[in-house]
Amino acid sequence: MQISCKNCGTAIRIRASRANRTKFCSMACRREFQALTHELKPHLKAMRFRCRYREGWADRGIQCLITSTEELLAILGPKPGPGFSVDRIDVNGNYEAGNIRWATHKQQMNNRTNNIFITYQERTLTLQQWADETGISKHCLHYRHLSPHWSVEKMLTTPPRKTRSS
Repeated sequence: MQISCKNCGTAIRIRASRANRTKFCSMACRREFQALTHELKPHLKAMRFRCRYREGWADRGIQCLITSTEELLAILGPKPGPGFSVDRIDVNGNYEAGNIRWATHKQQMNNRTNNIFITYQERTLTLQQWADETGISKHCLHYRHLSPHWSVEKMLTTPPRKTRSS
């Protein structure tokens, strides 16, 4: 009988009686796979916790449809680096294949339901993304956005006033 290694995909020839137990081509492959799935346990635990206990999430019907770290690994692959965590692409969607990705903290902050979106020259970005692009602080843009005297064009193109330094 022939099966594929669960970690690297190498073909393994085994006896039929061992089919339920053997899943890896070597102990090194098994350890590597276990390390990858172990690294994902806190992410899966956090997703489940948010769906069960975060205020407002149950009302929106958000669920974690991923059942194991192996499934999470198959969907996302290994974690790209220390600054990444699991993010939902559609903030109103479930944690499921096709709606999750690895994202940095900044990407996650731009993917929230309470963001302010501004459209200028056929581009829609969050207030923070416009601040990054224009060099005007987020706080200044927010103040201008709340004021009825600032048009979107004026808000994004007028440089901030220089303040006196003591």
